[in-house]
Amino acid sequence: MMAYAGLRVGEAVQLQWDDLHSKDDRYTMIHVRRGGSRGTTKDKDERFVPVHPKVALLLGTPKKRSGRVLSGVSERALLRRVK
Repeated sequence: MMAYAGLRVGEAVQLQWDDLHSKDDRYTMIHVRRGGSRGTTKDKDERFVPVHPKVALLLGTPKKRSGRVLSGVSERALLRRVK
């Protein structure tokens, strides 16, 4: 997801289900508004990123969900895996 959407580690870890926008039973857009140690993006600006078709398949059909998309994953663990 990070590679296809250009998300930083903190943004990916803090991504919430309500940040994902859908249309026609498919996730289409990511609203990036959180990330990093202070809870804001690096440049403090929100942005919208299109969801790549491969990522949309991994996310599945839009359902009513809450919480983090990558629940149970810490920034440190994700960064270690990326490196």
